[in-house]
Amino acid sequence: MNDPASTEVYLSSRTGEVILETTRSSRLLAWAGAIPHWIYLRAIRVFAEEWRLGVITISFIGAFMSVLGIVVGTWRYSPSRKNRNRELGPQPTPYSGAKKLHHYTGLAFGLLTFTFTYIREGTMSFAHLDGWWTDAGTFESLLRAGNLVAETVQRQSGAQSA
Repeated sequence: MNDPASTEVYLSSRTGEVILETTRSSRLLAWAGAIPHWIYLRAIRVFAEEWRLGVITISFIGAFMSVLGIVVGTWRYSPSRKNRNRELGPQPTPYSGAKKLHHYTGLAFGLLTFTFTYIREGTMSFAHLDGWWTDAGTFESLLRAGNLVAETVQRQSGAQSA
């Protein structure tokens, strides 16, 4: 928008409404969190089918590794305290220090995540939304977005009247 915060506006492809307004700082924070975690790089997303397959493959690998971590973490945990640690003596885990912390937190969060996310909620899903995507952060791109909205609305109204 050519303001000090470098605001960008994203418009709905169906209605032309503003659906998202971001600033330079919010986009920078997205690069530290949402974008890499969702594999949401625009250079990859333009290849929709390949991106979809990549996300599904990486999700499968992540789920497999989570289950493997839960299995190995459970196998290595011994409530009978038969594991011996030189410094601490008998304890339920064969690890000490950061590895012990990783064992306990990994097992706890792995079980919680798997139980509440995958099993209880059944949320291991992926959806691809049809439509177009464009930036609207400059006057030129805002004009292009407005034209796309107008074309989409015209097409939809023509299809409804036919």
